[in-house]
Amino acid sequence: MATLREGQQVVFTFDDKNQIGVIENIKLINKVKRYQVRAESGRLYPYLGINTEKPGKINLPLTKAYFAAKEEELMEMGNESEMNPDSSDK
Repeated sequence: MATLREGQQVVFTFDDKNQIGVIENIKLINKVKRYQVRAESGRLYPYLGINTEKPGKINLPLTKAYFAAKEEELMEMGNESEMNPDSSDK
């Protein structure tokens, strides 16, 4: 099982809608970790499970894919800036 921590960004699904949020609190409920997530909209979502069913869940495969793609995009932007130096350096 994945290790998630407070302050980590995740992709979660609530009522069949994917959203990005930050884990604010982790609680052990019936021997299972549950994660309280604040969405980008500011709304606080109740304790979500990992890859569970409705009403909400943290989607680990989608989280990994989203942030891997985002990291790759940032790396590409960095490479482009190295190849095209800013004209203000002259």
